[in-house]
Amino acid sequence: MGNQDLYLPKLSFEYPYLDEGFHNENWDYGGDAVISNNNGIFLTQNLPSRRGWLWSIEHLPKESWEVSVDFTVGQGKPGLVGDGFAIWATKERVTSGPVFGNRDFFTGLGLFFDTYANSKEKLSFPIVAGMIGDGKTGYDFSSDGLKHSIGHCDKLFYRNQPTPSTARITYIRSKLLRVEIKVGNQDFVNCFSQNNVELPDDIYLGLSALTGDLSGAFQSLLYLLWPFILV
Repeated sequence: MGNQDLYLPKLSFEYPYLDEGFHNENWDYGGDAVISNNNGIFLTQNLPSRRGWLWSIEHLPKESWEVSVDFTVGQGKPGLVGDGFAIWATKERVTSGPVFGNRDFFTGLGLFFDTYANSKEKLSFPIVAGMIGDGKTGYDFSSDGLKHSIGHCDKLFYRNQPTPSTARITYIRSKLLRVEIKVGNQDFVNCFSQNNVELPDDIYLGLSALTGDLSGAFQSLLYLLWPFILV
């Protein structure tokens, strides 16, 4: 987890996830998201055309932060499924939309875990791609977000793993944005790094997911986010 002195409980989500009134004082969730105190956070159910979200109420620190998210995607046999989930660090929050369950034209960072290929790029799906949104530029669906991407990686087969995978995002204002992925029990690999990144002030941490028309027919597609810790 890193330095315990930097642990931020209001920007962490862990057991017990909800109080007796099915609330969490530090987080909002909605859409088709379901939170279970026994099993974690299901951003979507194993049905087509579902979307769900989870958003922090507190802002992220302005100068630097690191967030670690354990997740599982998919159940059962491999198949053709869609669409994916995203991790957000944006000024906007709690707005459902077409970009992996969140709004388009966002301001800040979107990190996309895309399980379905829309473009003809020679990539091995699923992929992970990052974008810095300015509030005016839309996500480019035809290129799977690569047209405006600041970095991406593929050949990270995080679907249908028997154990959770982990995404680790490190941000140091005006210096570094680094995304590392650990698939199952494997070691962390560097997905991409970008220097001189400056995110807006007063941004929130969010997660969202969207299932496509194919998910129910080919595969039970679940985006289960296990406890995640911000340090």
